[in-house]
Amino acid sequence: MVARQVLCPKCKTPVIAEVEQVFDTRKIPQARDLILSGQFNLMQCPACGYVGQVPLPIVYHDPEKELLLVYVPPELGLSRDQQEQAVGPLLQRIMQELPAEQRKAYLLQPQYMLSLRTLQERILEAEGITKEMLEAQEKRMTLLRHLLNASQEGRREMLRKEADLVDETFWELLRYLQSAAQATGDQVSLQRLKDIEDAVKEVTPFGQRLKEEEERARRVQAFLQSLPRNITPQDFVQRLLQWPHLDQEHLRLLAVMFPAVLEYPILQALQEVKETGSVEMQAKAREVHAWLVQTLERVQEAQKRLLMDTVQAIEAALEEEEESARQTHLEKLATVVAMTPELFHQALGLVHRKYQGQPQRLAQLDALVRQLERLLFSPEELLLRDLLETQDEAMWRAMVKKRPEALTSHLLNLLSQYLASVPEHQREPLERLFQFLAQEVMRRQMREQEAQQEPDQASSSPPATATGPKVLRPGQEDSSREQNAGSQLILPS
Repeated sequence: MVARQVLCPKCKTPVIAEVEQVFDTRKIPQARDLILSGQFNLMQCPACGYVGQVPLPIVYHDPEKELLLVYVPPELGLSRDQQEQAVGPLLQRIMQELPAEQRKAYLLQPQYMLSLRTLQERILEAEGITKEMLEAQEKRMTLLRHLLNASQEGRREMLRKEADLVDETFWELLRYLQSAAQATGDQVSLQRLKDIEDAVKEVTPFGQRLKEEEERARRVQAFLQSLPRNITPQDFVQRLLQWPHLDQEHLRLLAVMFPAVLEYPILQALQEVKETGSVEMQAKAREVHAWLVQTLERVQEAQKRLLMDTVQAIEAALEEEEESARQTHLEKLATVVAMTPELFHQALGLVHRKYQGQPQRLAQLDALVRQLERLLFSPEELLLRDLLETQDEAMWRAMVKKRPEALTSHLLNLLSQYLASVPEHQREPLERLFQFLAQEVMRRQMREQEAQQEPDQASSSPPATATGPKVLRPGQEDSSREQNAGSQLILPS
């Protein structure tokens, strides 16, 4: 994404927005979801509160479904010739970055969409999905725009009337806008969005449930914070049984926030109270012990199923030759790695042991791990990971030359966050790296602006090469571990 100054369509105030014009599913795995949700190229005007897309030509490319779709916002007022000139460099970039063997006839006939809605419907049609999801998302976006400009009482009235639209998806969209406003320092929009959040919790059924869940979580957190640091299982159980909020809903959250409650020492301490405590405490202990044991059994059964499913997904990905089906398995595995990395490594170990003595299969397994890492980490994170392994500026130049798509403001933000966590005496090489990257990001943005001003000039940026993180085996040391900004997947022996 590129930071660009644009004018608010409503009040013409200059606004800095992060924008993207090429949504290629090969390079942006979430490209489809971004387009369908409308959560791309969003801007928020600090002056008038306008929320909407920055009007820019965009290209959507899905090679698996052979889709090459172009959308030029009508408010730009471009003729057909001007549209083709505007999107020409974008289409050329897609062609250049695609391996020669994957260049097919559909690339020569991009389909121009008359509206964002028709673009979304065309993607949905290729997916075999109905239009209801798109229509509901449009209603949520419209509701949010109206809420941003409404008075306090007006917001409550709108939310009462449109309570059916306020759900998890609406809440995620609200959170996204809050994050965007936070990133740009837009305090006016942040306050308006906070007011909307408060109104949602006050007047909608979804908000009430959310508020109740937050209150339960607050009570559980307060209970855990009240415990001594080195509390024994027996003392923990005594405090738990005397807790005034002891019920299944609070226990459910406690098991999530403090998994040790499902481990043997606490279960054994509850068993002791069941046998030796007062009549009242015995009754409470029986109830809590039974519920925790049932919860533990459900968790263990779910983990066992997920482990077997993960093993099957790894093996299916290794066997699959059709690219789209293989990608489905990889996305499933990436979710497992992100949510439960320990379980994924356990499954990986089982598969690794199964193929011990089969060098070809083990090589495929190594390649699979590298593909997963590229799915889990952004190009900026992967580039930063490699850059942090050396202090040689010549090496830095070689790395950024190979991966110009990672030269974004997000890369600078990542390095800034990393700098803030490093002791003062270790910052000098990182500050040099930051200065180097700031210059490279600026050069790339200037080249892109020049390319847009001269659409007939062919893009000179070389195709990006995907370089994933290292795969370590047990016993193999990584000298960059202390400086590494990313994560690693460790392949078991």
